[in-house]
Amino acid sequence: MTAPAGYLTRLADRLGDQDPLDVLARLLPELRALLAGVPAGELGRRESPGRWSARDVVEHLADHELVIGVRYRLILAEPGPAIGAFDPDAWVARLANGRGTLDETLEELALARRRNLRLLRVQPPEALMRAGLHAERGWETAARLLAIHAAHDLVHLDQVRRVLAGAGRAA
Repeated sequence: MTAPAGYLTRLADRLGDQDPLDVLARLLPELRALLAGVPAGELGRRESPGRWSARDVVEHLADHELVIGVRYRLILAEPGPAIGAFDPDAWVARLANGRGTLDETLEELALARRRNLRLLRVQPPEALMRAGLHAERGWETAARLLAIHAAHDLVHLDQVRRVLAGAGRAA
């Protein structure tokens, strides 16, 4: 599953000139505000057949935070590491039986995010220029990964808003 260049361009456009660390710090408060008071049945409703529900997006964000945390650590600690890819659709579909409650998943995401932010905030600029060889995207610096990570948050927050608003729902 190769990430098309257009996808990366859309991510860069979505991030614009926002500071990636600020964007990453806003995810949990924004996500919690969006999900507050939403009935469980609504959280599980899909945007359209074959698409993710808001609950699926939250699971994906928690899984992604773990994966990207490993990627950051590999790049920052090892010279030129290989960075594996993963299929998020397969993770959402095949790991659903391991889900906890929404609150548990949000707390897991919050813990992993705090740990990743703590690591990233203390890195000198030269450390963020270290690179790993991503299986799909080629050589990627920690700085580029950080920008992609922040834009990824924005895209998925937009997705949760859209799903909860009912856009694209089958009749």
